[in-house]
Amino acid sequence: MKLFFRKKKTVPSAQGEQAPQAPLSVFPYRGSFPAGDLPAGCEILLSPEPGADPNLHFIGEDGIPTGRYFFFCGPYFPAEEPKHLFEVASEQSAALVLFCEKQVTLPQSPAGRDALCRPEKFGFFLSAKIGTFLLSEMHLPREYISAFALALCDDVALLSSGKFQSTPRPATKNTRDPRQDAIDATDAFNAVKTQLTAPAYKFLFDKVAAGLVSAYAYVALHGTRDELCAFDENVKSLNMALRVAAYERAPLHFLHSLEKHKFVATLPIRLAAKLALQHKN
Repeated sequence: MKLFFRKKKTVPSAQGEQAPQAPLSVFPYRGSFPAGDLPAGCEILLSPEPGADPNLHFIGEDGIPTGRYFFFCGPYFPAEEPKHLFEVASEQSAALVLFCEKQVTLPQSPAGRDALCRPEKFGFFLSAKIGTFLLSEMHLPREYISAFALALCDDVALLSSGKFQSTPRPATKNTRDPRQDAIDATDAFNAVKTQLTAPAYKFLFDKVAAGLVSAYAYVALHGTRDELCAFDENVKSLNMALRVAAYERAPLHFLHSLEKHKFVATLPIRLAAKLALQHKN
């Protein structure tokens, strides 16, 4: 049985955006960010820590962003001259702005852009309309935002950002339940799949399938047999093709073994599930 049901959503155009209240809405993405280099008037979707700069506008993780661009700051965001990068990026008009270590020709396929720019590590700028659609209407977990943005945005700009940090800033711990994240991503994929080009469909399908494998592994290690069965039935009802892909791509075919053993996670299955989680990280 599905956790929820939504009417079919249509991906909004990035054109015709109204004047925002803030130049950027900043989402710290698995790490900290160079707050002191942000343009004046930016808002940060993060609860302030003790001793935070009183001039920064913190609106909390559940706040409503108003920026012209949503900036997802990755843990490897450029350490050199970030202020200049913010200024240049915030002047762009593309729906999606990616960073790369050098100036190259931007690949046409989402998979090529993902491999070249690694948005989850470096960060990216996303049109407020597309960002609001994914976060508010689709309730998409931040872990999947870059993949959906790459798949949905045809209007993409690439900025050369020079040297990146060799080590990330302190990362924030993800406390969300990976089961719900995977279900939300599957539901979002169902809503937009008919609007995707063939390369974008394959790219996003692969990303969501990989997330399902990780979620299955998490439940196999930390959940009960009933929770495994319930999660599997939910995935089956949402998208059978993604379920089949997850089963086929699971390390050591541990999902086939789970099904064969009536979703009892034996020691070999648990070891394979642990391998799946290690591969993700």
